[in-house]
Amino acid sequence: MASAIDIPIKSVVALKDKHKRLIKFANKIMLVSLSFFLASVWVSYGIEQSLILAAEVAAHLLTIISAAIFKLGYAMRCVGAFNLGHKAF
Repeated sequence: MASAIDIPIKSVVALKDKHKRLIKFANKIMLVSLSFFLASVWVSYGIEQSLILAAEVAAHLLTIISAAIFKLGYAMRCVGAFNLGHKAF
């Protein structure tokens, strides 16, 4: 039988685990979006001579979208770190 003291401790541990998973997920989002950003910048400005206009436009759009997704991942990471008690982000 669980006592009244055990229940809040378990929920605090579960919340910390959720925030740690949030940070890991946010790190993965940031890594993937950074990879897409770098690839789209390379396509937009490195090999643009050999692409058709539609592909170049798509690469420029991907640059903007991947940067926005990176920012969302960073915000998620900050939320997780703040809820774990971190003072520096």
